[in-house]
Amino acid sequence: MIFYSESDCCYCTLFNSFYLDRAVTMLRSLIKNSGEIRIYVLAMDNPAFQILHKLALEKVVLIRHDDFATEELQAVKAQRTVAEYCWTCTAALIRYILDTYQEKVCTYIDADLFFYKNPYCLVEEMLDAGCSVQIVEHRFGKGIFAEHMRKYSGTFCVQFNTFKNDEKATGLLDEWAAQCIECCSSVQNVNTFGDQKYLENWAERYNYVHILQNEGGGVAPWNVHQYHLKSIENGTIRLENKKSKKVEELVFYHFHGLQFLEKGKADINVYKRNFGIEKKLIEFLYRPYIQNVLTERRHLRKGMIQSELCKKRDTIVGKTQRAKRVITREDFLEKAYCKIRGIFLKTRKKDDILEYKIR
Repeated sequence: MIFYSESDCCYCTLFNSFYLDRAVTMLRSLIKNSGEIRIYVLAMDNPAFQILHKLALEKVVLIRHDDFATEELQAVKAQRTVAEYCWTCTAALIRYILDTYQEKVCTYIDADLFFYKNPYCLVEEMLDAGCSVQIVEHRFGKGIFAEHMRKYSGTFCVQFNTFKNDEKATGLLDEWAAQCIECCSSVQNVNTFGDQKYLENWAERYNYVHILQNEGGGVAPWNVHQYHLKSIENGTIRLENKKSKKVEELVFYHFHGLQFLEKGKADINVYKRNFGIEKKLIEFLYRPYIQNVLTERRHLRKGMIQSELCKKRDTIVGKTQRAKRVITREDFLEKAYCKIRGIFLKTRKKDDILEYKIR
């Protein structure tokens, strides 16, 4: 039996220069909360690589896109949107790190996460279970809308995926990477959606795939309504599941969909997703995160740590192309439901506009 420690585990992520402010915010939170680890960052464009090189963040190992991308990846890049190509690269990046750097365990993390606690406890859950792969559910909950979201977005979210460097995990990585080369579209349908829906039956097919049970990992706008802020003590945030009453320490939050608007306003894209959201919890999570991102943005614009992209835009968060989704007879009922639900939630859109002070 192989025994692992935190120093045997690494993390990886990828992003381009338009996402630098959030990504560096995420990296700093992970660096602050982790032990002896390495974080591999695939810079998807040259400005991102140059800026990260100048920042020289502790524990970060930089990878140039051109050093990483295979001929297959280069061939599909021109045919896909920025988001679709990033999704296409996820599985290939994890395999690249396991092969190139001979890491024992690698976890992919999204660039819009923020860590409140050492995430090794999540990786350790997989290791203790004797598994080689770990995936995280969206945890949409129950109800018609949750079923609709599961149908088109998938049961699992590619946000914190862990793989051992063994035959089982690398074999599954190769299968996943090949599927993403074949199709990694942002058009939602019942069969595919980006790189996510390929994970749908992993746990059923393979007994070495573990589904994360710790609810402190994977809290996000689509499931935050299920939680109550139990306590905050010495920097530790404890959340209580409203239904099960299970209490977990928050490890990371996924700040998906947050958009900066005109100065002093941000659309947090939370309240229009679900009912029963605890406002105190949202205020506690989002206001400090927004200030962290804004602070990082100012640092990126100072002195030598600057690019033409930063100079020309008020925000260095770029827009991702969204492909149109074709509605068929199959999802007519879901469409009707969402339209009705949208009428009720339209009035809640104003709650998603969070005003903040520019310090």
